[in-house]
Amino acid sequence: MRFAFTPEQLALAETARRYLAEQQPPDAAGVPETDPARREAAWKTLGTLGWLDADLGAVEWGVLAEECGYGLHREPWLTTVALAGPALRAAGQPPAGPVALAWAEAPAGRARLDEAHLPGCRAVPDRDAVRLHGRKERVVDGLAATSAVVVARGPDGPGLYLADLAATRRVPLPAPWDATRAECRLDLAGAPAEDLWLDARRVLADTRRLALALFACEAVGIARRAHEIAVAHARDRVQFGRPIGANQAVSHPLAQAYARIETARSLAYRAAWCVAEREPGMEPEVVAAALAAREAALTATEAAIQTLGAAGFTWAHPAHRWYRRALWHQDFAGTASDLRAELAAMVLAAA
Repeated sequence: MRFAFTPEQLALAETARRYLAEQQPPDAAGVPETDPARREAAWKTLGTLGWLDADLGAVEWGVLAEECGYGLHREPWLTTVALAGPALRAAGQPPAGPVALAWAEAPAGRARLDEAHLPGCRAVPDRDAVRLHGRKERVVDGLAATSAVVVARGPDGPGLYLADLAATRRVPLPAPWDATRAECRLDLAGAPAEDLWLDARRVLADTRRLALALFACEAVGIARRAHEIAVAHARDRVQFGRPIGANQAVSHPLAQAYARIETARSLAYRAAWCVAEREPGMEPEVVAAALAAREAALTATEAAIQTLGAAGFTWAHPAHRWYRRALWHQDFAGTASDLRAELAAMVLAAA
């Protein structure tokens, strides 16, 4: 396969990069947006920029996801497109605003997105509507969303339901890593919802593939930005009459981070392309991309903080914000160990 970005994809990336640089300078990138009016205006702008266009596919979303990681986008656009989007698009209701996906019932958000074990949350028919009962843990961007696609067990098995979060109690959860991607718990005490009438197992499997591919692209953007910050500092910072980048202890970790970033970027876009084309046997591609991108993001951000010295650990320098987003990636829908075990099982099964 000869892969190259189209002129339209390159223009999409350039427009996104300029928008994020203008709207979210580094000193504000880690601050969550809490004003509903500003959030509504931001989503209107995203629609104007084409981020919500129905003709975009996984590769285009990947291009935007990478720029979101590079610019540390505060709006829950990526979580909406990657997590709630597949269900809404399958139901003929593409998202026009922030929508969350509520699937995990255990406190550990490491549960697989396609996991069918749904013991707690129930969907009970109530006249012409559906009422949801139960609790959902670690709903990513749940505080910023206006509605949520809820995975629940209905009369005929697992189903997907669209709930208005205005009628749902949301309990904020501590954000040890990335405060801009705040998580919450949903207490569904008879919350009204709409049955999307979808095959939950199939949609959640599609969701996991898309989410891992797009979050891999975001992780690549995080790694790129952290690496650029570190390289610029290593070039400009002079000690004992020469740039600190001339020292092997500084330059070698940065070179190793660069190699990881380039490998992860190739794998991430390969995975996005496989998802877009619904390539048979895409699972190893997607899992490998997710694993490589997470490790590249962590390696690059840690190398950047090390290169920056004491400044990298302070609130005064924005480098820690990308590090926090990289740490958030480490256990979403499975840890690195989980992904390695999954990938090894697929490789051995195919041998």
